[in-house]
Amino acid sequence: MTALKLKMPKLKFRIGTKLAISSGLGVLLVAGTIVNQLLTEASVAQQNENANRQQSLVLHSMAAENSSRRLQINARDIRYSHTAEELSKSATLLVENTKHGISELDEALKLSKRPENRERLQKIQQQTDQYSAAAGEIAKMQAQAIETIDKRNAIAANWSKSHEALMKILWRLNPADRNEIEMDLIEANSSFNATRAASWRFEYRGEKEQVEIAKRTSEKTAELLKHAYVIALANEKEAADAVNHLRTIATEYQSLQQTASKLAEQIDDLYRNRMPPIVNEINALLENIVQLAKSSNEEAKASAAAAIIDAGRIAVALGAMVMIVLIGSAFFGAISIARPIRKIADVLTELGSGNKQVEVPFLGRGDEVGNAANAANTFKENLLRIEKMEAEQKQSEIRIAAQRKTEMHKLADEFQSAVGEIVDTVSSASTQLASAANSLNKTADTTQQLSMMVADASEEASANVQSVAS
Repeated sequence: MTALKLKMPKLKFRIGTKLAISSGLGVLLVAGTIVNQLLTEASVAQQNENANRQQSLVLHSMAAENSSRRLQINARDIRYSHTAEELSKSATLLVENTKHGISELDEALKLSKRPENRERLQKIQQQTDQYSAAAGEIAKMQAQAIETIDKRNAIAANWSKSHEALMKILWRLNPADRNEIEMDLIEANSSFNATRAASWRFEYRGEKEQVEIAKRTSEKTAELLKHAYVIALANEKEAADAVNHLRTIATEYQSLQQTASKLAEQIDDLYRNRMPPIVNEINALLENIVQLAKSSNEEAKASAAAAIIDAGRIAVALGAMVMIVLIGSAFFGAISIARPIRKIADVLTELGSGNKQVEVPFLGRGDEVGNAANAANTFKENLLRIEKMEAEQKQSEIRIAAQRKTEMHKLADEFQSAVGEIVDTVSSASTQLASAANSLNKTADTTQQLSMMVADASEEASANVQSVAS
C-alpha cells in the first residue's frame, strides 16, 4: 500500500513581515496584559464597591439596631416615668430615635440588592413603627397614670391632715367610746399607709403581688372607718362627720388606686407581653441582615483577592510569553538575519578579492536575505561573464593585432610602391618645374624691362602734363 505523503506548502515571508508578525504578537500580548489589568482593576473595583456597600449595609443595620435598643430604653423610661417632665422627655426621645432608626433602615434599603434583605428591612421598618406606636400608647396611658397618681397622692396628703384633725376632735370632744374610735382610726391609718406602700412598691418595683395587698388593705381601711363611723355617730355627730370625711378620702384613694393599678396592668401587659416579640423579631431580622452582609463582604473581599491572584498569574503568563516572543525575535534576528547577512557579506568579500568560485548560500529563500543572495549570485555570474568576455576579447585582440600587422605590412608594401611611383612622378614634375621656372625667370626679366619703360613713359607724360598745365 502506497503511503500518501502530504506536502505542506512552504510559506515564504519577508523579513519585515516576520518582524511585523513577532512585533504584532508582542503587542497583542502586551495589549492582553493591559486588558487583563484593566479587567482585573474593574473586577476588583466592583468587588471592593460591593464589599464597601455590604460594610455600609452592616453599619446602617447596626445603627438601626442601636436605634432599636434606644427605643427599648425610651419605652422603659416611659414605662417608669413618675413625672410629666420625665415622660415628655422620654416621649420626645422616642420620636427622635424612631425617625433615626427609620432613616438608617432607608439607607440600608438603598444599599441592599438582595430581595430577601429588602423584604427583611421593610418588615423591620413596619415592626419599628409598631413598636414606636406601642410605646406611644404606653406614653398616653402613663400620662393618665401619672395624673391619676398625682391626684391619689394629693388625696393621701389630705388623708394625713384629716386624720390628724379627727384625732384632735376626739381629744377635744372626748366621747365615751373615744379609745375604741382611736384604735380603729390608728389601725385604719396604718392600713391606709400599707396601701400606699403597696402602691409605691407596685409602681416603682413592678411587684404585682402588691396590687392584691393594696386591695386588701384598702378594704380593711374601709371596714375600720365604717366601724369607727358607727361608734362615733352614736356618741358625737361632729366626730362622725370627720370620720365620714376620712371614709370619702379612702374611697377616692381606693378608686384612683384601682384606676392606676388597671393602667399599670395595661402598660405592663403592653410593655412585657406585646412589645418584646416585636423587639425580638427586629433583632433577629437585623442579625440575619448583618450576618448576610458580613458574609457577602467577606465573599467580595475573597473574590477581589482571587481576582488579583488570577490577574497576577495571567500577567506572569503573558509576561513569560512576551519574554519568549522577545527571545524568539532576538534568536530569529541573530540566526535568520544577522548570520545569513554576514555570510553573504563574506561571499561578497571573496568575490571582491577575485575568488569567483565561492558558493553563494540562501539562494532558495524568499525574503530579503534570499534577495541579497540572489544579488550576490548575479554579481558572481556577472563577474564570470565579464571574465569570459575579457578572455574572449583578449583572444580577439590578439587575432586583430596579427591581422592588423599583416594588413600594415601589406599597406606598407602598397604604400612603398605608391610612394615610388609618386617619387618618379615628382621627379619628372620637378624637371618640368625647373624648365618652367627658367621660362618664368626670363619672362620676369622682360617684364622688368617693360616696367622700367613704362616708368620712363610715365615720367615723360607727367612732365608733359605739367607743361600743359603751365
